[in-house]
Amino acid sequence: MVDEDYIGDNFNLTGLSDFVPKFREALDKILDLEPDDSGDDSDGDASEVERLAEKLYGLIHARFILTNRGLSMMLQKWRDGDFGTCPRVLCYDHPLLPMGTVDVPGKDMVKMYCTSCSDIYYPKHARHQSIDGAYFGTSFPEMFLMMYPEYRRPKPQQFEPRLFGFKIRQPREDDKEGERV
Repeated sequence: MVDEDYIGDNFNLTGLSDFVPKFREALDKILDLEPDDSGDDSDGDASEVERLAEKLYGLIHARFILTNRGLSMMLQKWRDGDFGTCPRVLCYDHPLLPMGTVDVPGKDMVKMYCTSCSDIYYPKHARHQSIDGAYFGTSFPEMFLMMYPEYRRPKPQQFEPRLFGFKIRQPREDDKEGERV
């Protein structure tokens, strides 16, 4: 949850009006302020403002989670495993972080990043699958690890296939096709 003081500070909102039409109305909706009664509001207009307010809140959220307070709140959610755990066996259920693959809203849904293996996964939980990735941004996982370097784990061991206990040699590019050893 983004602090209301953060949302109310115009500096934190710089440039967001480029992404959100009816920026002022959407912001007023977020801050639960009384709308201007200068024009007549139709149901369609109200639902559009509601949709735009959700988009604006998501973009504000992407900025907020990069602040000290936001990172602290996300650390707690990460520790609690709110975003799921890495499906890779050798990561041993390491918690995941949400991230976007692009910073432009409407381009891609949120993905989950493992701070152990550095892989990106589709979210398992249905509640995460419909969230725009721009609402977390591309910078969040790295900022999180810069702020909390103690949670950056060394790369997990790589799985080595074996047959009857012997390592299987992977074919090299210079091996001739069809040649037997």
